[in-house]
Amino acid sequence: ARAVREMLSDSLGRADESVEALARSAYYAEGDLLRCAEVFGGVFEQAEECEDGWRLLGPSLGSSPDGEVSDCTAPDTYESVWTLSDSRGDSIEESILSKLSADLRAAIELLAQLDERFPQSVAMGVLEEFGPRGSTATSLISRLTELGVLVQVGQDSETWIEIESPTVRRHASVASIAPEGRERLDRWLLDNAPADPASVQSVLATCRRARRLGDREFERAVFATGLQAAIEQGRHADLADILAHPEDPPHEWTVSTLRSRISRGIELSGCDPARLKINTVAAFLTYSRTVGERYLDELLGDPHPIVRGNALARAADRDIGYHGAERAAGYLNAIVKEGLESVLPVAQLDLERARLARVSGRTDEAMAHVRRACELSKGLGTYLSALSLQQLGILCSDKSKRRAFACFRDAAAEAPSESVRAQMYFNSALLLAHTTRQVSAMQFVERALSVFAEMGNRTMVLRSRMLRASIMTSIHGPRSVLSEVRSLQDFHEIRSDSARLASLLTLQTNAYLTLGNSPAAVRSAGVLWRLLQRPIPERPRSAAVDAIVQTLRDTESWGFVEEYFGRLLEEGIDRLDSGSEIRVRALVAEAQQDLDRAISTLQAAIEERGDSIAAVDAGLRRDVVSLLLRRAGESDLESALEVLDAIDPRRVASTFPYSRIRLRIDRAEALWRLARRREATRVLDEAIAEARRHEAKGLLATSLARRASWTT
Repeated sequence: ARAVREMLSDSLGRADESVEALARSAYYAEGDLLRCAEVFGGVFEQAEECEDGWRLLGPSLGSSPDGEVSDCTAPDTYESVWTLSDSRGDSIEESILSKLSADLRAAIELLAQLDERFPQSVAMGVLEEFGPRGSTATSLISRLTELGVLVQVGQDSETWIEIESPTVRRHASVASIAPEGRERLDRWLLDNAPADPASVQSVLATCRRARRLGDREFERAVFATGLQAAIEQGRHADLADILAHPEDPPHEWTVSTLRSRISRGIELSGCDPARLKINTVAAFLTYSRTVGERYLDELLGDPHPIVRGNALARAADRDIGYHGAERAAGYLNAIVKEGLESVLPVAQLDLERARLARVSGRTDEAMAHVRRACELSKGLGTYLSALSLQQLGILCSDKSKRRAFACFRDAAAEAPSESVRAQMYFNSALLLAHTTRQVSAMQFVERALSVFAEMGNRTMVLRSRMLRASIMTSIHGPRSVLSEVRSLQDFHEIRSDSARLASLLTLQTNAYLTLGNSPAAVRSAGVLWRLLQRPIPERPRSAAVDAIVQTLRDTESWGFVEEYFGRLLEEGIDRLDSGSEIRVRALVAEAQQDLDRAISTLQAAIEERGDSIAAVDAGLRRDVVSLLLRRAGESDLESALEVLDAIDPRRVASTFPYSRIRLRIDRAEALWRLARRREATRVLDEAIAEARRHEAKGLLATSLARRASWTT
């Protein structure tokens, strides 16, 4: 409301009653701008323009014609409840509640004691047992629904109800209830409204009721059921909330806080300590990566074989995507060396080996491992059996799209719950995003996002939106990416996680570069470079360095190269992984006009990194091509084409459009200089078409200028 009020006041140069009414309409609409506009339209019809702005006509609701506050109740209409301000200076929520008749206010304060969403039968029972006398439960629910204070949603054969505005619900829920009334209500709800294990709000509300009544056995049983459901369904954010019980989740989790909450959770639920530790670290690697990483390091030293074995597998799983293939291989080898294979779930070791081989470019080996994982887990209906089918699908996607999608469908069908099925959609999108199947990836991530949003899984909603932003780069263009990036940067979960923030800034930098906005790209690269001074895993770090190197080279910002990297090279570059270090050293040499040293540095690294992550290897090769074209000897041109041919086509397809277009231009340039004119023209035409499609204005201008010079 404040934002709307400030924007309107600034644009109109004044603030009046109409501005205030629209601001409050926006607040009450909870993000539904169509509803906000509709409500405000009705208000504005009752306004007239005067010297100092617009004034609402007619007496205020709840006031007498002479302006005095009347004892009569305000009429119950949608606009009276949601739109007009209250002249007595109450809070916004109190203003809404004050416009309800006494029986409706009592009813909504009573219903606010229930879960966020509750069956209509429970609402009827509560109102009949504890509601205001003189009004039937049916009448109260009907009137509140007509006012838009309550909304009904169908769910299976039962009709469910929720209070439309979360802010009003929170305000009404703190209404004063006499101790004896509270005790009777709590007991009635424990007896008649069982907790929904799939809803963390329902579980925690029921636990709090049982605790107030001193029924610790009931509390323990509900807590254990909710904890088990969160673990089985992979609801990471919910697991964190449950572990915080009976307190609110801490503003900032730490390892010591997490450790104490796990101990209390074990005591309260009686669950297996090893299982809770393993699942908690999996949850926090997603929910709060910094805390999850530190807790995982603790579990790697745990003497319990089940904890130790699963921690090694989890560390390998993490490092395949973040810290690199070599470290991941070390963890998997330790599992075998220590004889811990038997403590892992069926198929997990083969599945991790398959993933490691796939990201290292050993496709045949990956296929052998994933087929074995599928055989071992077939028909078990577990998360790992679904993951195995998914990995099989991505490995099949290069040869048979039909076979790949059959595997993805089977993986979703194998999922043990709706949340895991949504996770399968997300994983399918994540895997397809690294292939040529960008449109299919977008379809999967949209399905995942829809389910996660419906479940209220905020963590996975944000992860899905980040993945969608990445996929947008190849489908909708850089402007859509920038819009999504800006909206995501406002979330605390993004700002507080260096890896996620680095990924977003990488998208932003590449989007600006694609649009040809060099100043914005260089500024974004500078912010990204400062962020890289923090500890960040290898995968997002490598992508960030790739964006910085590409930006500084293509904008010829050689002064920034020295500013960013000069002192780092003098003091030691151990903060960067080996692939990033090599690219930085080559860029510094290029800025110093030492092309021979830059090229030899990169070529030596490519020859040595036989088991490197494919993305890192592709970045090194792109740099070599750019440098060889700058040096431009005849053998350099042939070498540039050889390097381009060696880049994995799948890796080219899944890179940012800017990088793909740049590679096409470089190939065309090498071909033209080698007098392969027809082939060069064809490749350049492809670059021009793709540059137009992705709004790559700078590269489009470069390509058109090159074609013009060739044809003259």
